[in-house]
Amino acid sequence: MVVPFLLSEREIADGDEVHLLPTGNATLLLTPDTAVEPHRLVLPHRNVIRARGPVALAALSPNVVKCLLGEPRRHLERTIAVTDHPLLLPFANADGMPQVADLLHDLRDSLTVTPDEHDFLTLWETMVRGEELPTGDRRVQRLALRYAGRSPLALNTIARLARTLDADNRTGGHNSLGAFADSSHYVRICRSHTGRTPTAWRNMSQTFY
Repeated sequence: MVVPFLLSEREIADGDEVHLLPTGNATLLLTPDTAVEPHRLVLPHRNVIRARGPVALAALSPNVVKCLLGEPRRHLERTIAVTDHPLLLPFANADGMPQVADLLHDLRDSLTVTPDEHDFLTLWETMVRGEELPTGDRRVQRLALRYAGRSPLALNTIARLARTLDADNRTGGHNSLGAFADSSHYVRICRSHTGRTPTAWRNMSQTFY
């Protein structure tokens, strides 16, 4: 069974550094030493965020933001300590990703799933598989804005950028993937979301999406 909300996870070793791509997701960062780096939830953002290991990171569906905090578009660009919100408190004591997955199961089981939330999660799973959200469908537009805080067009662009940068990082070269009209378009989109060119992004240590 797919863990509710959980899109991907990674453990980062001590001394390593991870760079979070701009994303419509929420990212949960768990660190063993709260005095150094409090456990926190990074909400859908455009900026590059760095975290030094050891740390466990979980990319969560933006629907978790709606379930925890309300309308995601009201909470864009925010980072909150998990100790600042009652429903996040159990994560402050999580010991690794298996326990995080169990807590996510419990969290989803404690919440009422509305038909709209169910439909949005289905749409999001489609996008995670590499397909794009339809941009002309008014219902899709409404669901995306309500549960992800961004338009379908914006989410598609962010997802294309993330997939292309990930492919570049794995191969050490440019992989267009047919995601952008040309290289200048790719560079322009990358700069607007990360403040860096694709080449500069590849030179950084790690990425997480």
